[in-house]
Amino acid sequence: MRLIGIAGGTSTGKSTLLRSLSEKLGDKVSTLSFDDYFIGSDLYNLDDITNFEDPKLYNYKQFIHDLKALKNGNAIKIRANSRESSKAGIKERTIANKPIVVIEGWLIYYWPQARSLFDKKIFIHLSDEEICERRFARTKGTRHWDSYDYIKNKIIPGHHKYVEPQKEYADLVLDGSLTPKTLTNDVVKIVQSLLPEP
Repeated sequence: MRLIGIAGGTSTGKSTLLRSLSEKLGDKVSTLSFDDYFIGSDLYNLDDITNFEDPKLYNYKQFIHDLKALKNGNAIKIRANSRESSKAGIKERTIANKPIVVIEGWLIYYWPQARSLFDKKIFIHLSDEEICERRFARTKGTRHWDSYDYIKNKIIPGHHKYVEPQKEYADLVLDGSLTPKTLTNDVVKIVQSLLPEP
């Protein structure tokens, strides 16, 4: 089994890209979102968390354990803790044993033990200004972690501290300002090149 990573900051198009890959490649790939390793809601009331950019709010040990299991060709079952999963009423996800597993997330290359397990590491780059515009347009500042003040004073500094340094480990850096269709086509070509011969 081969692991392909898609890293990058918030609102760079990672989740959209993951959905598009699933639609285009179907049963050839499994997908995994790092956001499902969020543990903050187990420890805190979400409204009390002042900095969601802290890596300690994510279960990285379980993440690394699961990457190793996938690498060894095993299916895994995970608790689905992301806001997107909660909104959809999903509490568990099974990541099937497929030739390729595509993993997206903002911290997936942050820990050396994790990044060493990827066969191909992709990073999506987007300017600070575009991140701010996209993030605020997506959320309209409905919660304190979506406010423009939070984006500017927490997300962007966190992006520079935790996310941008991961770019140096990437095999390929993609321009996040490209259309979702272009990004999807670029990554599909990479995935297809790693699929086993029929």
